[in-house]
Amino acid sequence: MKKIITSAGLVALSATGMQGAYAPGLNKMESSKLMTYSASLRGFYDDNVTTAKGSATAPKIDSFGFDFRPSASLNLTSLQQTYIGATYTYGMRYYVDRDPSADHSHEFDLKTEHAFSERYKLTFNDSFVYAQEPEVLGDIGVVRRLARSNNSAYRNLASLGFTAQLTEVIGARVGYENTWLSYLDEGDGSRSAQLDRMDHAIRLEGTYQVQPKLLARSGYRLTVTDYQGTGDINLTKPGIQEGDTRNENRHTFFAGADYSFNSRLRASLEAGAQIADFSRADLSSETSPYVSLSSTYMYQEDSTIQLGLSLDRSATDITSSSDVETLSPYISINHKFTPRINAGGLLRFSHFKYNAPGTDADAIAVDGGTEDFITAQLNVDYKISQHFTATATYNFDNLSGDSQFDDRSFTRNRIFLGVRATY
Repeated sequence: MKKIITSAGLVALSATGMQGAYAPGLNKMESSKLMTYSASLRGFYDDNVTTAKGSATAPKIDSFGFDFRPSASLNLTSLQQTYIGATYTYGMRYYVDRDPSADHSHEFDLKTEHAFSERYKLTFNDSFVYAQEPEVLGDIGVVRRLARSNNSAYRNLASLGFTAQLTEVIGARVGYENTWLSYLDEGDGSRSAQLDRMDHAIRLEGTYQVQPKLLARSGYRLTVTDYQGTGDINLTKPGIQEGDTRNENRHTFFAGADYSFNSRLRASLEAGAQIADFSRADLSSETSPYVSLSSTYMYQEDSTIQLGLSLDRSATDITSSSDVETLSPYISINHKFTPRINAGGLLRFSHFKYNAPGTDADAIAVDGGTEDFITAQLNVDYKISQHFTATATYNFDNLSGDSQFDDRSFTRNRIFLGVRATY
């Protein structure tokens, strides 16, 4: 039985663990306390608060400000086979030289996990956000993620998953994910008209333990994108195109493997093909590749490097485009210099290729067009005491593209300095 748990790696619960507290993925402080409270206060400088191109018609605006984010977390670990966690976070970012001067956000996160036995596990997660900035909302449909809207939006992401180890070598996974996005502005050409939608994703997967270090898998994913905005999405062509004309069903067939080279190095690869079917009768299906690759290497205790790459399709804020293909390699490093000093870095490059099938002039102009988005982050934490940590962060963002997207390009630098308290 122990071999099943170690080899397949599907259930984060051992026979011994089932007799005590169940606290998957929690650190020592979180698992030992029912409630955890934290708050961060940071001052910052932003050299392009509106993500403008920096031209005569779109000048950059810079600003100092401060960012305040308190949160409270519940970690119910007293149950033998069930974990329940919940977190509420309030965010307020104030700009001295921007109108409106402040952005407010509310985030609610719920995580539940139940192990029926060593072989079967059920998880349910939900994340609800109210915010103004797409980077807080996590709206992948807005390629120009950092372009703040003057209107707020709601986003809810819910996922349900079930894993089963049917035999010592054969397993199965079933998952459902639902994303609801609703912007609060209204009217033709608004973000509500362009981007309000409900996404459904159903994933079916079978696994086979080839050897103790190698897990093979294959499966199918159905993704349904249902635009729900009312009004015309293109102001230049009123009455012609509404949001639901970009509805899409996407079928993804994949195979992959997880391999543990040793206790410090592991990798995961998933690749296949996807077929996109569009709701408009004049659009034919499109086939494209799908890839998801990640690897993690722990080169010393509490220090890791991660490499990854993804190739997938998603919704987009380019209204004349049906969707966008995104190729995104990245590298992430976390290094622990001393017990008190920890540093991290992230570099991600995203290449966007827009798909606009059809004979419409706007579609022809956009079809095959590309944008490149580079984002980098460096951060250093200094642990002052058990409860207080000083933080420093630098963010760099750059968006550039073909001539038809030139007005969307921008460069942005941000520096944050502050302190985080946890109790």
